[in-house]
Amino acid sequence: QEHGDTLVPTNDHQDLSLGSWVARQRSYYHENQLSEDRVKALNEIGFSWDAQRESWDNFYAQLCDFYDVHQHTRVPRSMGPLWNWVDRQRRDLKRLARRNNKDVSNTKDGPDDTLLNEENLKKLVELGIEIEDDSSAKKERAKRLMDLTFEIAVHDERWMKSF
Repeated sequence: QEHGDTLVPTNDHQDLSLGSWVARQRSYYHENQLSEDRVKALNEIGFSWDAQRESWDNFYAQLCDFYDVHQHTRVPRSMGPLWNWVDRQRRDLKRLARRNNKDVSNTKDGPDDTLLNEENLKKLVELGIEIEDDSSAKKERAKRLMDLTFEIAVHDERWMKSF
């Protein structure tokens, strides 16, 4: 209830036993080793049987919200977990494109260690995720940074001369 979901990390430093218990319940469920009563009780509290899927969907929803506001998917590092997730998707897309040596929008399956399956890949492509930062935008940012650096240097020189 406190967090609004049942996505308890297995490496939660505050409660390792809860994370382990949740992981065991998922494992037992997928192996058909949980009683119907236990499944029913966990379903009643909205237990997520597929934590990876739910986590992917949550981050994708956050990315969609970001896109609605900013009209791009270049999430800044300051957004922490969302930036990490988007960065992982980009790396997986690049790896997938290299492996298949074809256009990313035409690929059929993703790397085995991700949830970048055909459905998720299609969602990201339709949203317009940029695999590489636009080089012209990158050059423009570099130019603005250099201009700013020059302005600061000029200001520092003037300031030093005033003493």
